[in-house]
Amino acid sequence: LLELNRLEEGSIQPKFFQGQIIQYLKYLTESYQSFAWSKRRSLSFHAEVEDDFLMDFDSQKLQRILINLLSNAIKFTPELGQIKVLVKKDTGHNSLIIRVKDTGQGIPEEALSHIFDRFYQVDNSSTRSIQGTGIGLALVKEITELLNGDVSCKSIVGKGTTFELSFPITRNAP
Repeated sequence: LLELNRLEEGSIQPKFFQGQIIQYLKYLTESYQSFAWSKRRSLSFHAEVEDDFLMDFDSQKLQRILINLLSNAIKFTPELGQIKVLVKKDTGHNSLIIRVKDTGQGIPEEALSHIFDRFYQVDNSSTRSIQGTGIGLALVKEITELLNGDVSCKSIVGKGTTFELSFPITRNAP
């Protein structure tokens, strides 16, 4: 909550540096491998971008975003389900696309327009035992926007959910 308030007040600013973002995203995903495995879920990483690809990013804020999305995917995907992190370039928009895709229970269509609202939780009796606080996705959205990115979600109940992040590719930071 404090972080959301600081974001809203504008007291949190991005700290961009130029680095190998694919290696960093792979590292973050792999750091969640044992947690996913302990919950009997498969977690994989695939990039259509070379490992040494350079761009500006804020490692701490990107970590907050990805960890929130991976935690939710693991939490709402049943045993033996799959979670994939997919990364590619959108050359037409000069952006990097990061998708977190799961084979979880999905989000009802009527709830999709609210999932990034603070304190919103999908009212679903099958998930009531694993609900959180309703601030994780709001934090994801606000941090993504702080980094000049966009986030969207597509979901099919019973099939899974895909969160898509899009960040501009820049190379201005030291």
